[in-house]
Amino acid sequence: MTKNGNSRKGLATSPLIDCSGTEFLGDREGQEDYFLAEVAKNGDGVLAILADGMGGHASGEVASQKAVEVFNKTFNEYPADSINAKLGAALQQANSEIANAINGDHSLDGMGCTLVGLHVGSDGLRWISVGDSPLFLFRGGKLMQINADHSMAPVIEESLRKGKISKEEAVNHPHRNALRSAVMGGELTLIDTPSIPVGLLSGDILILASDGIMTLSMPEIQSVVKAAQARSAKELCASLIDSVKAKRRPRQDNTTAIVIKIPLAMGASSGPSKILRLLALIAVLGFLAAFGSYAYQQLNLKALVGMLEKKTTSPVIKEPEPVPIPAEVKEPEPTVAEVRPIQSKGQAFQSTEKQKGASESQAKGTKSKSSNAKSEGAKEKSVPSKSVDSGDQSPNSPSDAGVQSAPSTSKPIVAPEPNAAKTPAEIKPTAGAPITDHSAPTPDSAVK
Repeated sequence: MTKNGNSRKGLATSPLIDCSGTEFLGDREGQEDYFLAEVAKNGDGVLAILADGMGGHASGEVASQKAVEVFNKTFNEYPADSINAKLGAALQQANSEIANAINGDHSLDGMGCTLVGLHVGSDGLRWISVGDSPLFLFRGGKLMQINADHSMAPVIEESLRKGKISKEEAVNHPHRNALRSAVMGGELTLIDTPSIPVGLLSGDILILASDGIMTLSMPEIQSVVKAAQARSAKELCASLIDSVKAKRRPRQDNTTAIVIKIPLAMGASSGPSKILRLLALIAVLGFLAAFGSYAYQQLNLKALVGMLEKKTTSPVIKEPEPVPIPAEVKEPEPTVAEVRPIQSKGQAFQSTEKQKGASESQAKGTKSKSSNAKSEGAKEKSVPSKSVDSGDQSPNSPSDAGVQSAPSTSKPIVAPEPNAAKTPAEIKPTAGAPITDHSAPTPDSAVK
């Protein structure tokens, strides 16, 4: 850097990335900021480095310039493919060179600087930082600081949040800009670097600056970037510096701004990053899980409603089924050979009497009617009454109901001789007498 604070040369613009930087002396005697932005030596992306010196006019200039130059050289020459490894090695080497410079010249005691080195490549954004120089990301109209602030300002703001100090005390705190970590040749107590790259999208804007830009509030910086986002990186840098100048703040600090615009053509911005894709996948899975749970609940609800409808619906009263009336028990029908015509007692005995009378008249002669009547009456009483069906039946049984007795005659009844077998031809049915069929009668049911 020249002592008059003129802007650096050596800025290189990537064919894929629009990058520019500028600085403002402010109300200071010398420019203690130093920056560099160029295409990385391996051709993969852009490397931007910024340092804000401290320790007095001369010491601050030396510290910032030495730190940026050593960082750039080490990053490009370090034998590793990992960008994080290159960034870490470059920071440590810059810190060592500051220590060597102080040891070689004790007039430089107390010098140091903040340091931010970033790399924009096809896989996204990586950085390493020490101190309070801010790195902003402008995306979708919103501005956010993505690196850590190693000054006392965050500690003071935390005290304000807890109510330990008032807002006025926080704004005017004498140690607000004091650093908790800086590149001074000693141990680096605080280092901020992401373990994985931050994905960049087309239209993203990165702003790397010294703390002089904090003359503007975050809403003011956001408003300036939003208004000039369609312009080139160089024009956007100029808009930021002009806004700082317009504040006319007494003792305005040195202010530097590097703007990197991510175009559509860059691989890292052509689509969502791996992190964003992962988040999108998680969101989709979460939606599917929620939808599945909702569908399951709806099915259960539908089943529950169906059950409730069944319970609330008045039951249909069914008429009782008629009790089947047992069919009238019919007695088994006899075979043709076993059918016997049913005669009344008077008819049966009358026929027998005629036959018996004929035989007796031939053997013994004709007897008197009175003696025959007495003898026949006595025999009639001794003859058992049997039905043609098997077994005895009660007087009210169906078989008895169907038998009609023939009217008695005035002729005496002659009982048949015992054990006199009659053939079916000898018995003639009487007209008008009902015939009852019996199936499969036992031998006892036959008429003797």
